[in-house]
Amino acid sequence: MSTGNSARNLRDFTRLWDVIYRGDPHAVRPFRKEVTEALGGSDPFVRRGDREVFVVTADDGSPLARAVAWYTPASDQHRGAPTGLFSHFESVNSDQPVDLLLDAVRRWLADRGAVHITGPMSPKSSEPVGVLVDGPGRPVYGMPYNPPYYPDLLAGAGLTAAQDLLQQTVRLSGDYPRLRSVAALARRRFPQLRVRGIDLANFEADVRHLVTFHNCTNRDTWGFMPMDFDEVWAVAKQFRPFYRPEYGLIAEVDGEIVGMAIAVPDANQVLHRMAGRLWPFGWWHLLTGMRGIRELRGLYIGVEPRFRLTGMDALVMSEWLDRAVSRHGITHVHLGWTPESNTRLHRQVEQEAGPENVTTKRFRVYRGEAGGGRR
Repeated sequence: MSTGNSARNLRDFTRLWDVIYRGDPHAVRPFRKEVTEALGGSDPFVRRGDREVFVVTADDGSPLARAVAWYTPASDQHRGAPTGLFSHFESVNSDQPVDLLLDAVRRWLADRGAVHITGPMSPKSSEPVGVLVDGPGRPVYGMPYNPPYYPDLLAGAGLTAAQDLLQQTVRLSGDYPRLRSVAALARRRFPQLRVRGIDLANFEADVRHLVTFHNCTNRDTWGFMPMDFDEVWAVAKQFRPFYRPEYGLIAEVDGEIVGMAIAVPDANQVLHRMAGRLWPFGWWHLLTGMRGIRELRGLYIGVEPRFRLTGMDALVMSEWLDRAVSRHGITHVHLGWTPESNTRLHRQVEQEAGPENVTTKRFRVYRGEAGGGRR
């Protein structure tokens, strides 16, 4: 077992990906430099919490399992008890390295005051959450992908299911009359409403609006963690050269933001072809491919609580789809993740889009006790 963000440990950390996914036609290889930089000393998270990198290696030095542990006391107020997180979980199909890995993670978190452990998830909103349980094919940008044995490994290490998360992929077709009818009522109810796309000339300001709005309106949702602007901005500015104003939408009433819809292109359609390399041809795929993507991943769709029973959610969704489809030919929208317990939302999506136009993937987040040994 090795810990820390030394060059050697991070090399083993990233090398494990190739051990697990070599030959997998659906896996999207990350950029090694991006991973190592994110786990280095310049990570904005280290200013507000503790983080450690764990790698289990065999006697010959080959990597077998890995994870990143996170702890910040600020998260306790949102989880009811001191809770540590683990993310970036990968492992060969063997119980022993996973037991060693998670025992070390548990002890590290317990030493910092954590009572519970939850994961895979990190305090960063840009990181994937959970492990894939059901749903074939290439992952959408920012969503988990893993071998089918991961759920059994985590359960075998003494963790139990905390929440199942769903990603609903909608094939866009039809006019969605019910959605538009409710949206029309909301527009008549709020004649002072102003709807706009993302202002690329003031992109940073709109990202700040997103962070503030999310942190104020999402506190009651499962898994809520406050967004940190520096962390969100580090990701957002990578999309700036390829972003279109219509990928996002902001609704305002009397100058107050009351609803937002934010999406990004499914960049994995391009990243998959790049195989984690910019050179010699990866940069060409990046430059030519991003603008041609016709699928969006919905990162955030939300309405200020005072407006949630007014039809504002339907108006935001209707306006957002109109702009994205009519101006950029978007054919699919990937909504998620959302907790499985939000049955009302999932039912609404199927009723509006038609069940024949909706496919679902399932992901799972696990929970256990901190401290050493199986629980």
